[in-house]
Parts: sequence; structure tokens; C-alpha cells
Amino acid sequence: MANGDSDSVSHDLLSLLSSDERDFLVRNNGDQVKISNLVGKTVGLYFSGSWCGPCCHFTPNLVEVYEELLPKGDFEVVFISSDSDDESGFKNMSLFFVFFF
Repeated sequence: MANGDSDSVSHDLLSLLSSDERDFLVRNNGDQVKISNLVGKTVGLYFSGSWCGPCCHFTPNLVEVYEELLPKGDFEVVFISSDSDDESGFKNMSLFFVFFF
């Protein structure tokens, strides 16, 4: 966030996660959800990949906590992966996905 320093840059969730071509995130079931639907929620950005051993051990714990918090409706996790969609071992999670190759 900007702190009054003229060299600081402030970004909101929409500018961080969207582009001119895409203003939505995708759930593992293929549902597209507008990024604007996340406004007002606490959003965790989780950077991971199937090649990362510690991530593979941590991810199930994150999913468990996420599923406990999901009914409250004020918390989301965006899974940001360096895997291609076909490589990801995390397709069974109910998190939002962004894949970067």
C-alpha cells in the first residue's frame, strides 16, 4: 500500500490478479468467479508448486483450515502455481487457481 512516499506503488486485488483479457479466477471445478467478488474478504495468496516438497506437506493443512473457514464467507485463498494446469497435483482443492508457466 502507498504510505505517502511518491515512489510507492499501491495495488488492489483486481490489479494484482487480473488482466485486460481476464477478470476472473477459476476454481478446481472450472467455475469462474469475478475477482471483484473477493472485495471485502481477507485473501491469502499462496505461492506453490507440485515440485516443492515442503509445499506439498503444508498444502493439505492449508486446505483443512480453508475448508473450516469457508462457511464464514470472509476468507479466501488464491493458489498461485508455477505448474501447468495438467501438472498440478492440487486439482482436488476448493481454492482459486492462477497458473503461471
